[in-house]
Amino acid sequence: MRILFSLFAIIAFFALSSCKSKKEVKQSEIPIDDRPFWVKSRPIQSNTYVGIGSARKLSSGADHIQIAKNQALTDLASEISIEVSGSSLLNQMENNFEYKERFQSNIRTKTAKQLKGYEIQDVYETPTQYWVYYTLDKSKYLRELEQRRKTATELAIQLRRQAQSFYLNGRDQEAIESYLKALEAISDFWNEPLKVDDNGSDIFLGNTLYTELTTAIRSIQIDPIKDDIEWKIGLSIPRDLIGFQIRSHEGNLLPNIPVFLNLSDARLKDPTLY
Repeated sequence: MRILFSLFAIIAFFALSSCKSKKEVKQSEIPIDDRPFWVKSRPIQSNTYVGIGSARKLSSGADHIQIAKNQALTDLASEISIEVSGSSLLNQMENNFEYKERFQSNIRTKTAKQLKGYEIQDVYETPTQYWVYYTLDKSKYLRELEQRRKTATELAIQLRRQAQSFYLNGRDQEAIESYLKALEAISDFWNEPLKVDDNGSDIFLGNTLYTELTTAIRSIQIDPIKDDIEWKIGLSIPRDLIGFQIRSHEGNLLPNIPVFLNLSDARLKDPTLY
């Protein structure tokens, strides 16, 4: 009897040990989520822009760290709102949704490259993935943006005055070039009204530049040397018969401005004439 009891006790001991072992194995198999909070769920902060980027670690030798950083900057830029004002140059030039979308995309790309003052908060990596977490203080960004806007606006105003002076003196070509440079100076802010003082009157700078540029271009006179030319298809037209004179709005000759010709029924060997 005692032998049977001992045998039963041994069997029960091993059975309990086996169950306990299985429990421990099952418990140890439960994965522990050690990912940081910003990987699990995107942080929402009222005073801070957030940028999170990730990249796979590839055996091909790609720089996964730089890829993740670039993605984080792009993500940071996407949080910055870009609205198109009804009084902006962009709205005047093209009331087209796709065009505005393309402009906004380009601005975000430029913004990502121009961002300053952002801070790296954390990095996280696994054997196959690399993550990076950036933040940017909103007030700091807005101060830097205002400085860039001020610098761009001042340059554009200076170039506009230069363009106006050229135009008044019949130097239309140089006026057009200055207007184009002025528009380029504020290209990051075409979606904004950019209201400035012009000798006591408020103007929307981008719209005004665009209007004055259009006026300068349309005022250029293109006059052919000969009004009528007769020739047969297949024969070359003498170059001296298809010359043009380009004049400013005051009648001054403007050299070295190309004229492009387009014929519906035939092609010119040299469509560019000076």
